[in-house]
Amino acid sequence: MFGGACERGGQDPETSARTSSESSALPDQRPGALQEEVKVSEEEIPQETGEISKKAQDNLRKLLGKWSRTDGNYTLEVRGVQSNKKLEVEYYNPQPINIAKTKLLRKGDDIGIFVKLDDKNYSGSMYNLVYNPELDKLGGTYYHAVSKQYFQVVFNRK
Repeated sequence: MFGGACERGGQDPETSARTSSESSALPDQRPGALQEEVKVSEEEIPQETGEISKKAQDNLRKLLGKWSRTDGNYTLEVRGVQSNKKLEVEYYNPQPINIAKTKLLRKGDDIGIFVKLDDKNYSGSMYNLVYNPELDKLGGTYYHAVSKQYFQVVFNRK
């Protein structure tokens, strides 16, 4: 279900949007999955309001912890979720990288996270990740703003 990291090319995030049918490397291709389109902006990701299902609550609890990216020395640590859908997240490569914004994403039982970085060589870079409970992995898209490149990424639990 999760492919290896692969460069998507030097596409501008304002003009680039690929659907799951265009790329077999997307992390979650189930119908109705959170990442119906890979667009790296939290405003463009489907959101639901209202009560969260028990399965989604379980998946949310499973997000907590340290996650290691499979293609490098990158660590994402999800420490908690606030009531306003903001996540308490830290990011390391291997030193701490400042985070500008985080957000919990949800569609049905699917849970995901959005993280926007704000540090030297990372300003404007973003993660858009979906949690896969069957594999206990986070997978999705990383946009590196400096190089204007997209990457498919996977994080394993540490």
